[in-house]
Amino acid sequence: MSRWRKACPALRGKTSSPQEAHQSLIRFMQHGWMAPGTLTLLAIAALYNVVVFCVYWLDKDAARNGEWRIRETTLLSLALFGGGVGALLAQRLLRHKTRKQPFPVALPTFFVVQITAASAVLIAPERAAAALDAVLRSFAGN
Repeated sequence: MSRWRKACPALRGKTSSPQEAHQSLIRFMQHGWMAPGTLTLLAIAALYNVVVFCVYWLDKDAARNGEWRIRETTLLSLALFGGGVGALLAQRLLRHKTRKQPFPVALPTFFVVQITAASAVLIAPERAAAALDAVLRSFAGN
C-alpha cells in the first residue's frame, strides 16, 4: 500500500485536485491487473453487483406484493454506474424489467460496455489508460 500512497496524493491524506486524481488513476491503470489494488477493486465491483442484484430482487418482490417500488431511474443508475452485470443477471434470472422500456435495451448495453471496459483494462492497461486520459482531457477542454 505504501507504493500507492506515494503515487496518489489522496492516499497520503492531502487534498488533491481533479488533475492529481486523474493522474493517479492513470498511473494505477498503467500498473496492470497485477497491481496490489486490482484484486481489491475487482472484489468491490463484484460486491457492488451483488448489491444491485439484491435491489432488483427487492423491487421484483415489491411488485409481486403490491408494495412500494424502487424508482426506475434509480434502477437504471445503479446499472449504469458499474452494476450492469448484477442488473442483467437480475433481469434474466428474476424475469424483472424484461418488457418495460428502456430496460431491455439499456441493461444489455451497460453490460457490454462495462465488460468491454474491464477487459480492456485487464488486457491492455496502457492503452486503456491512454484512452481514458484522452476522454478526460476532452471533457476538461485540453
